[in-house]
Amino acid sequence: MITVIPQLIKPQRLPFIDEKLKEIEWSDGTLTAHGSAKNRKKNSQCVKPSEALNKINALVLMALKENNTIVNTITPTEVLYPMLNKHMMGEYYGKHIDRPLRYLTKKDKYFRADVSCTVFLSDRETYDGGELVIQHGATNQRVKLNKGDAVLYPTSYLHEVKEVTRGERVCAVTWMQCAIADSNEREMVADIFKLNNMVANATDDENIHGLASKVYNNLFRKFARF
Repeated sequence: MITVIPQLIKPQRLPFIDEKLKEIEWSDGTLTAHGSAKNRKKNSQCVKPSEALNKINALVLMALKENNTIVNTITPTEVLYPMLNKHMMGEYYGKHIDRPLRYLTKKDKYFRADVSCTVFLSDRETYDGGELVIQHGATNQRVKLNKGDAVLYPTSYLHEVKEVTRGERVCAVTWMQCAIADSNEREMVADIFKLNNMVANATDDENIHGLASKVYNNLFRKFARF
């Protein structure tokens, strides 16, 4: 399930992020690549906590926590401190799969990465190329969103960032462990959640509302594990 969240970061918060991005210190992105991924990765990253990174990430994490779709369909039980990625002209990240386990420094433990999240922090008109291409079966979905938008997808999906041919692409990326581990079960819950909202907008019948809500909540209860 590939989910696009328009305006995850509210427009009024973006100028503040733009200012803080000017203070970020970037390092070689291959330092966080593992195995053969090192040969397919060419970009810059910021992973070391700093005042600027902490303030950007606070807004990203708050937005994830407050988003209704994420809360009700992804339901993260753990979220990694986000990483900033920058791709300049000629840079890319070839086809790869993200690691299945991530380490939470503050909790001194690993967690299972179920969902990957990319939050776009550059205006799409300011760079060419740089599409996030997510492979789902025989389908390749190309994602290039507006500043502040986000895309979430199963960490098990093969994906890549195409070469930037003009300008500069900056994103925040993070990984989540979900209350529902299985991606097919998460998709069913997400579909019922959407259907529940459609029913709520289509009729005032309390019995129909109640039944739709019952199906969503009980299906979630059946699949969720904490």
